[in-house]
Amino acid sequence: GNFADWQKAREFFDAMAAIQGWQPSLTGSGAPESLAGEQVTPSYFGVLGTSPSIGRVFRADEDIPNAPRVVVLSHQFWQRRFGGDARVIGQSLNLGGELHESVGVMPAHFRPVIATAADVWRPRRLNLSSPARGAVVLRVVARLAPGVSIPQASASADLLSAQLATADPEWNAKTRINLVPL
Repeated sequence: GNFADWQKAREFFDAMAAIQGWQPSLTGSGAPESLAGEQVTPSYFGVLGTSPSIGRVFRADEDIPNAPRVVVLSHQFWQRRFGGDARVIGQSLNLGGELHESVGVMPAHFRPVIATAADVWRPRRLNLSSPARGAVVLRVVARLAPGVSIPQASASADLLSAQLATADPEWNAKTRINLVPL
């Protein structure tokens, strides 16, 4: 719920993405392999200013509950497991017992936010039309709006935190937005 509210703060954020760690196992073809990954909102790669080297990143219609599963691969994982074969795009991978269509490969220089050695990314599939509050633990990365400084954004974030604490004290009385430059 807080992420949905924070996204409305367009006066100081240009774009925002939510991230949650993910540790699937790859099974089905070849030896099973434990992977490191991230579940992200579709804006993640754009917020970080990168595009895939092949294929595409996630579309908004893939980030809703019950959407077909898709996955983007890291360059290193693509090289190690698939020998750099571009035909991996469109293939189904069994990750954590669910089939995921491979839709893209990130460039070799891309560095993720949470799982520093991430192999895969998939949409988090948040329900932002009626978001839950409480136990979901997400990290958020955002790009500041043009001309907005960190101190200005921090002041606005403090104000937003106070507004959310007043509106929903059960979940937000002790919650605040802490901006940290990457």
